[in-house]
Amino acid sequence: AVRLESLPLTERTRIVRLWSFRLAKLLRTLHAHGGSHRDLKASNVLLEGAARDLASATPTFIDLVGASTGRRTGPT
Repeated sequence: AVRLESLPLTERTRIVRLWSFRLAKLLRTLHAHGGSHRDLKASNVLLEGAARDLASATPTFIDLVGASTGRRTGPT
């Protein structure tokens, strides 16, 4: 597996931008469905496929224990 630090600066920048756009899209989708993570930080984001190809890695949220759907459950 290639480590991000071993790549030239321009390639690292391109890959981090791709991850950022994909992460923003994932967060936008979560919010569009009435959800929120409540503990979003680097350690709660997994980059699936990064071991095979850094540029095609897909962000996934983990540790959704505090996540909310934005909907009330139970009596009001």
